[in-house]
Amino acid sequence: MMKKVVYIICFIVCFSCNNATQKSDNAIATEAVEEVSIDKDGLLDTETKLKDAIDDFSLNDVNAEIEDKLQANYEAVVLATKHPEFREAIKEQLADSDKFNVLLSDSIQSIEIKDIDFSSSVTSRNERVSTQKVSYTILINSKYTQKDSVLVVMKRSMIKIDEAVKVNTSFSFERID
Repeated sequence: MMKKVVYIICFIVCFSCNNATQKSDNAIATEAVEEVSIDKDGLLDTETKLKDAIDDFSLNDVNAEIEDKLQANYEAVVLATKHPEFREAIKEQLADSDKFNVLLSDSIQSIEIKDIDFSSSVTSRNERVSTQKVSYTILINSKYTQKDSVLVVMKRSMIKIDEAVKVNTSFSFERID
């Protein structure tokens, strides 16, 4: 007799929980339908300000980020040379930068980037992509130095996060012929 009572109570609890879920789904659905009005004049002003900020942007503002990414790319190439099992994953990682599609000598154990020089002016390919030639010194195995240069390709896009518009900047590197 006691088992039957427990089964009946469990059935009632499960059935009532099932109904409560359906009611809460309906409540969410009605809350999700709201009118949204956008101030188009304010939006245009914000977009214009962002475009002006993008136009004033220089690669000198992100020197540390470019140096870090150059260093990381060279370290990835050294890792691919030392450990061939990582070669495919690293090749995918560096697919955007044609500067790093070459394999290094097995004798190279470390590479350090120094003395980055932004000597040329920024040139625009289009309104979202700019390039600039960068010269730098490579310190190989803490003994040998080599001068090199690369074309930094900067891609900018606007992203809206929590009603605030941010400018996202990504870099890739191209060989200079």
